[in-house]
Amino acid sequence: CKAVKSSMAAAQLEICEKEERAVSLAKYTVDLSNKFTHQRGAFTVCLYGGSLINYLQLVSSSFPFH
Repeated sequence: CKAVKSSMAAAQLEICEKEERAVSLAKYTVDLSNKFTHQRGAFTVCLYGGSLINYLQLVSSSFPFH
């Protein structure tokens, strides 16, 4: 990813390639799943098409899920 400063906001924007976004999103989803499964005993994700499903499918065969 490449960091870019935004002139409209104090936040920093990251520009990533599609595969980098997919891996990052998959890791984030796994981290949340582990956190809430540990805290609450369950984790639920509702998917309604779009990029989340596509990104997770990109990495599902090669991502080391725990």
